[in-house]
Amino acid sequence: MEPTGDRRPVCNELNLTANGHDDNLLVETEARIRGMTVDCTTIDFRCCRLDDEAMELLCQALVNNKSITTLDLRSNQIGETGAQHLARGLHESTIHKLLLGHNRLGDKGLKHLAGFLASSITLEVLDLSDNDIGEIGMRLLPSLSYKGHCAALDLTGNHIGVAGIRFLGDSGISRSLRILALGNNSIGDDGIISIGSFLWRSELWLLDVQSNGITGKGAFEFTRCLTGNRSLLRLSLKHNCIQDEGAREITRAIEHRQTPLYIDIIESASTEQTVVEDQPEHNEVTNEQAYSRLQNESNKENMEKLRRALLGGSPLTGVFDRRDFPWS
Repeated sequence: MEPTGDRRPVCNELNLTANGHDDNLLVETEARIRGMTVDCTTIDFRCCRLDDEAMELLCQALVNNKSITTLDLRSNQIGETGAQHLARGLHESTIHKLLLGHNRLGDKGLKHLAGFLASSITLEVLDLSDNDIGEIGMRLLPSLSYKGHCAALDLTGNHIGVAGIRFLGDSGISRSLRILALGNNSIGDDGIISIGSFLWRSELWLLDVQSNGITGKGAFEFTRCLTGNRSLLRLSLKHNCIQDEGAREITRAIEHRQTPLYIDIIESASTEQTVVEDQPEHNEVTNEQAYSRLQNESNKENMEKLRRALLGGSPLTGVFDRRDFPWS
């Protein structure tokens, strides 16, 4: 706890991870968040089995709260009604980072949050992974672009499909994003090609499309769109169907790109030797020459360049120090 002169003390983080759903604990937490004791900047309620009823009590404390900048509610049981309570609690908040991964929001829950997402001018990091969001929910994404500057969006593990990708491209959010996670969404070749059609006008630094059934053909068509793009520094294609010839085609597509691009194509493979020895099944790139050439084009100096770009107090700082994303 830090002294703040004449003001109330500031508790940087209230961490109640894995404490379970306890009404007495929630009542006490509500009182603390309301400012009766301290101001908190980070609230961590991961893995607490919070359901819609618990969210009603918790979110009463969030109304008009201006001190909380990070709210972590990952891995709970928050559904449509809980999302409605959350939207009311966050109505006039100054949240920078909202982490809702591994809940039960669905398209209807996201609809309740659309008003907050449209009005927030502070939200920079949004985690909606594993929330059963589909094409209908993706139609709501344009609301993020009205006033906000959302820089990192995680939609991993939903079922947005090709149609959802197209809605994403039509929304203005694609222009403000720096990090976009779309792994395990069944977008296939058509989806990755659709991303390429709007990537030229974006300033993405990192794109994750792992586990999407993308073949070498789709990856080649996508990387061919990157010729005029100078912002993308890292592309994750792990757990797809690229194969050796696909790796060679990707290399040909980016060899004249002005900015080097680091591509993750094989799970846990850091050298060509491990690729040959392990013979990974996910992308089936087992040819040492194909992988080595791709890695030569994928200049690892980009990692340092990206770290430098993330310095300066951004919520995205340390993105690669904690695997791929700031909420990992």
